[in-house]
Amino acid sequence: MHYRNVTLSTRVSAAQKAEYVKLAGKFNISISEWALTLIEHHKNDYGTIGDPTPKEVKLERALQLKNKEIQKLTAQRDTTDEYAASMQKRSNQAVIDRDDSNFALKEALVEVEKYKKRLKIAESLLVTEKPKEINSNYLINPVSVGLASILAVVVFGIRFK
Repeated sequence: MHYRNVTLSTRVSAAQKAEYVKLAGKFNISISEWALTLIEHHKNDYGTIGDPTPKEVKLERALQLKNKEIQKLTAQRDTTDEYAASMQKRSNQAVIDRDDSNFALKEALVEVEKYKKRLKIAESLLVTEKPKEINSNYLINPVSVGLASILAVVVFGIRFK
C-alpha cells in the first residue's frame, strides 16, 4: 500500500497560481490533485515533449513511402507520355514520308508519260520521212575528176617544159 504522506513543492508566481487554481477548479479537484495528475501522466515524457509518438512515426513513414510511390508513378507517367509522343511523331513522319514518296512517284509517272509521247512523235517522224540514200556515184565522180585533173597537170606539165 502506498500512502501519500510526502510533500513536493515548487515556487510559482501569483498569476501562475491563480491560473492553476482555475484549471483545477474546472474538474472540481484541489490544485495538489491536479498537479499530481499531470505529474503522473507526464512522468516518462521529460525530454521527449514534442517528439512524435510511435504511431506518428509509423504514419510519417507510411506517408514517405506513399510520396515516393507517387514520384515513381509520376516519372513513369512522364516517361510513358514522352514515349507515346515520340511514337506519334515517328508515325506522323512516316505518313508524311509516304505521302511525299507517293507524290514523287506520281510526278515521275507523269514525266514518263510525257517522254513516251515525245518518243512516239519522234518515231512517227522517222517512219514517215525516209532518209535519202547516198548515191555512191555521187562520191566517186568528184574524187575521180579531181585525181584525173592532178594527173593531167603532172603529165602535161612535164611535156610543156
